[in-house]
Amino acid sequence: MLVVLEMAGGHDGYSMVVPYRDPAYYRLRPTVSTSANAVIDINGSLGWHPALDRISRRPIALVEGVGGANPNGSHFEMLRRWWQGDPDGRNPQSTGFFGRICDAVGDPAAPATGVSLGWGGTTPALATRSAVTVAMSPWSDAQFPAPWDAGLRATWMAAQRAMGNPDRAEAVTMYNARYGVYNALRFSDAIAALPDSSWPYPQTGLGAQLATVVRLIRADIGTRVVFVPMGGNFDSHESHRGTHDGIMNELDDALDAFLGELASLGFTDRVLVASFSEFGRRADQNTDGLDHGTASVMLLAGAVNPGVYGQRPSFTALDRDGNLIAPVGMGEYYAVLSSFMGVPPSSVLPGNPVPVPGIVTA
Repeated sequence: MLVVLEMAGGHDGYSMVVPYRDPAYYRLRPTVSTSANAVIDINGSLGWHPALDRISRRPIALVEGVGGANPNGSHFEMLRRWWQGDPDGRNPQSTGFFGRICDAVGDPAAPATGVSLGWGGTTPALATRSAVTVAMSPWSDAQFPAPWDAGLRATWMAAQRAMGNPDRAEAVTMYNARYGVYNALRFSDAIAALPDSSWPYPQTGLGAQLATVVRLIRADIGTRVVFVPMGGNFDSHESHRGTHDGIMNELDDALDAFLGELASLGFTDRVLVASFSEFGRRADQNTDGLDHGTASVMLLAGAVNPGVYGQRPSFTALDRDGNLIAPVGMGEYYAVLSSFMGVPPSSVLPGNPVPVPGIVTA
């Protein structure tokens, strides 16, 4: 299974992990950076944000310097590229990158090959040609939406089950509508019947999302990709330290609990957790924030060989807009994820990218 952490808004990976031996980093960020004596050392030159104490002790892989070719400072355009798997913005796709993975690995009998676990409905990243994908709120317990009054609910559910009875003799549009209801009910029945996790997850949005991911794994209903849109203000133009420090606290608590439960169930080698964000932040601060940038750091956990991969961009040799130059392309990073799922990168990404080597254990 692939679990995708979307950090939409433009996450500054170089605040999550700090190049604490680089004087240029501190010269460009005199007040928004974390001091060298506060970080948790990783490899003698890179250190974890101090709020990430728990996951710093977990097996984590970090990929430095990831970004898109031909960068664009628009959230909308760069999110479109990451959702669609369009590394340079010149190859728009009709489906989502993770949707294409679902198409490649999905079981036609599964009620949902891909699931988006958020509060905003569906995501273009899971748009498919054939595989079924669904969206659900992690607070909903996967229950099919129905009135709370017991009698009215029973009547409503009986009506939904009657409508969710696809018949090939009907018109295609009617068949598809019925099949959608049928799948939604199957998915709801399978997940809602599972007991809650007994693992101590934090009472946060990300905690609820990741606790639900484990329920999806335990359900064993053919779900292969789970998309987790993180909350929090990653678009930290102002008050970067205060905003980002809080997000790191939430990430540390929730991801540590998730990885702990995965390990307790023996699922670690079957699950790859991978983060992405549409871009990083600028190399230099404004007043007390960081504006839109380019290269960032991506985090992977679960079925990984821990360590630091990729290449660090220079904080002295910037592009003409004063941004970091990304040495690792989106395609190379996404190729790691598709390869883990057993899907050749060339079948789901333009340009036949080669994955960053050595990261995953599979």
